[in-house]
Amino acid sequence: LGASISVINGIYPNIASFIIPICFSLIFVVGMYLFGKLLYHRTDYNNILLISLFIPYLGMYHFLNTPHALFFAFIPLYFFSIFKYINTGSIYHAVISIIFSLLFPFTHPFILFFIVVFQISLVLLNRVIKIWPPSNIKRLNNIILIQVTTFLTWFIYSAVLLGSFSRAINAFLLKY
Repeated sequence: LGASISVINGIYPNIASFIIPICFSLIFVVGMYLFGKLLYHRTDYNNILLISLFIPYLGMYHFLNTPHALFFAFIPLYFFSIFKYINTGSIYHAVISIIFSLLFPFTHPFILFFIVVFQISLVLLNRVIKIWPPSNIKRLNNIILIQVTTFLTWFIYSAVLLGSFSRAINAFLLKY
């Protein structure tokens, strides 16, 4: 991402490395605010949420530049789109949810694990809490299926890639 920004805009890579975490931090804050606005309907809660979102950025979090942590910033936007898709069933939110569902398995296994456990808990707890009608929660089953299928695709691809990579390393090491 930093290399493409550097090539397209002519910005030096060291400058781009400072811009990217700030952009992802703002994506995280906006996503958390939208998701909080969807959950909390009172404006005083939303104002407290907005103020408290900036507390982690007083430290070193906004300098974090690892790709896995940057994709972690998309989780609140993803949850916002999932909840909107469950509530409204709109095609727009379904497409956004599917795009995120296809991307998350390629980011980091922990991020995908967190998302899938959260979604499965929504499906299971909806039977007890009854937040949504059963027809609405079935929409989430399709997205979980997409994520599991994409994860298995990534896992098989990585196993093949790492298997050939280990053969190449062993051939190099044994070559002397």
